[in-house]
Amino acid sequence: MDGGWRLRKCLHPYPNDCKYGISVDHTDMRLSLLKAGTHPDPRGDAGTYFFTYSLLPHNSPFSAASVVRPGYELNVPVVARPASARATGKQSLLTIGNPAVIVESVKRAEDGNGFVLRLYEAEGNRCTAKIRFGLPVTVQQTNMLEEKAGPVRTTGNACKLVFRPFEIKTLRCRPRGTR
Repeated sequence: MDGGWRLRKCLHPYPNDCKYGISVDHTDMRLSLLKAGTHPDPRGDAGTYFFTYSLLPHNSPFSAASVVRPGYELNVPVVARPASARATGKQSLLTIGNPAVIVESVKRAEDGNGFVLRLYEAEGNRCTAKIRFGLPVTVQQTNMLEEKAGPVRTTGNACKLVFRPFEIKTLRCRPRGTR
């Protein structure tokens, strides 16, 4: 393998605003910002575009903490919302005890009862992750369509999950005391 291939593997599409056209040829690096296709519409990419990209040099091995998380921090900025007057403290919805496991999304369950977490293992390794919830919940593992729910054992407000390399898991969480 030449150095260009190793560099290309390191230029994973994380530290840019979702522009994934990256190529490396020996000492040259290119970032394709616009496809500019002309068929079927010759004006398809006409207009003004704004791009964000960054270089993320690091001398440590690839890890979720050193590459994936900074990419999310660039691509998915934090959105703050005002809390209700009843809100107290600084409690998190959840914390993940393994930096290789990424929370990809949090959403309301399709039937409106509880919320759904989508998590994945980002480093390509088997791992275990402890998930601590900021409220008492009942947890079920489902498929991506939120079907075929199976129970997940919780102790207190936490559960442990085993992930295969790059595995995606979907969890349906219901606050205890709700149906």
